[in-house]
Amino acid sequence: MNIFTCKKTLAAVMLSCLCSMAYAQKSLTVTTEAGKLSEKVVEADRYNVTELKISGSINGTDILLLRKMAGGGQEANATTEGKLSSLDLSEANIVAGGDNYFAIKRGMSPMYYKPTENDVVAPYMFSGLTKLTKLQLPTGTKSIEKYALSGCTALAECAIPQQTTAVKEYAFNQCSKLSSLTIPATVAELGTAAFKGCEGLRSVVFADGIAITSIAKELFAKNSALATITFPESVTEIGTSAFADCSSLASVTFPAQLTKIGKQAFENCTSLGTLSEFPATLESIEEKAFFNAAVKAFKVAEGNEDYTAKNGVLYSGDETSLELYPIGSTTASFEFPEGVAAIEDHAFAYAKNLKSIKIPEGLTNIGESAFAFSGLTQLTSLASGLSIGKSAFSNCVELETVDFKGAVSGIEALAFQNAKKLSAVYFGGTGVPELKKHIFTPKAVKLKIYVPTEVVEAYKEAISKRNAVLGSNFEVLANTVTGIETPSLESEATEVARYSTSGIRISAPTKGLNIIKLSNGRVIKRIEK
Repeated sequence: MNIFTCKKTLAAVMLSCLCSMAYAQKSLTVTTEAGKLSEKVVEADRYNVTELKISGSINGTDILLLRKMAGGGQEANATTEGKLSSLDLSEANIVAGGDNYFAIKRGMSPMYYKPTENDVVAPYMFSGLTKLTKLQLPTGTKSIEKYALSGCTALAECAIPQQTTAVKEYAFNQCSKLSSLTIPATVAELGTAAFKGCEGLRSVVFADGIAITSIAKELFAKNSALATITFPESVTEIGTSAFADCSSLASVTFPAQLTKIGKQAFENCTSLGTLSEFPATLESIEEKAFFNAAVKAFKVAEGNEDYTAKNGVLYSGDETSLELYPIGSTTASFEFPEGVAAIEDHAFAYAKNLKSIKIPEGLTNIGESAFAFSGLTQLTSLASGLSIGKSAFSNCVELETVDFKGAVSGIEALAFQNAKKLSAVYFGGTGVPELKKHIFTPKAVKLKIYVPTEVVEAYKEAISKRNAVLGSNFEVLANTVTGIETPSLESEATEVARYSTSGIRISAPTKGLNIIKLSNGRVIKRIEK
């Protein structure tokens, strides 16, 4: 009798569990009119429905109900017990009106949202619904507005409908499970950061015939799974940080009419080894566009007037300025071509394989952070009148010696900051450079600064006055080391005349390349900024 009772009890419990599971996994299909979805989904079912398909019209009132069914609410941090994970609106249409479905705090007052246009996925409509895994938007969708699906961190499936013309800023931001994306040919606008932080996004396909001209700021930033990208031929501009921190991005194919690559566009793309050639139309590569991107070689199409490439290194069109060094190169040393007068900002930054370099005599400008975080162990400069930019060699943690055989005209702040192993710096010339604050920051290793005997006291005074060395772990010594070439006396020479590249005499420094004749008969080139 007891055994039979136990069996009965067990069966009842199992049946109850099965019923609960079936009830918890409820699928529902409804046809509705705007504002009447609550009449089609009875209150007892609302928080148990996991799959829902809707046909007919829906408005703000219905959207609020859907948000609650999916575990959200009107406020950004509101939660319910709703379990809705799959929502099919392909046969529905969104219409203007109804109640507010979302409120976001702006200062002291909330700002409310409801649909104001037909066939538009309005701002924040599905934002923050972390239980949604699949969403089919209405086939008639014209626009997906700002933050419409942002923060849907479990959303793995959501196609952009074929009639959509615009995907606005942050629309899919942080949809971290979204794995693939096809952008229809009808889309003419992609807003700032529309797909930023989609960490699982592996594939982006632009449909044939798409006519977008710009890849917006931060459009695909922080998409760590994205491995390759081929742009539509209509694209002429890649915006600021468009692909920043796409750490798996390995190859990029540029469009034939590209004119501009924006600031930090591919910054920290640490797997980006392969680029197609820059087209002849490219006019501008902005600051840090490829900062810490492991490019193996740069290539430039024939006919480009602004850039040229030699042995994988990118130069200005007139070859007077080194623009970018491919930090994916395995070469340990580098020789500058004749005629290069300047190294641009960040040009060699993160070149970890580069161990030694010699600055040629005619090179007079080293830009800001030009060699930051590089693998340099030694630096030799033959340049006369060399100007070194801010943080130029900062965080070169393997750098041990620096030998300025020619005179240095000036060194900006933090030029050798955190060069932990730097133990010896040799200065040539009989003049003292213009020194800025905290050029050297020695800590564990004592820094010895060797200068010509006659200017030891002058160097000490200049270093003290400008606080050029952080701390006291250094000393200034007379240069008695053998084997050092005779220092250039360029610092004693004065400027006699200055010319533009076209040979026209100019009375003052002019932006660009200047040709300077000195009183000792020498001629040098200098980039003025």
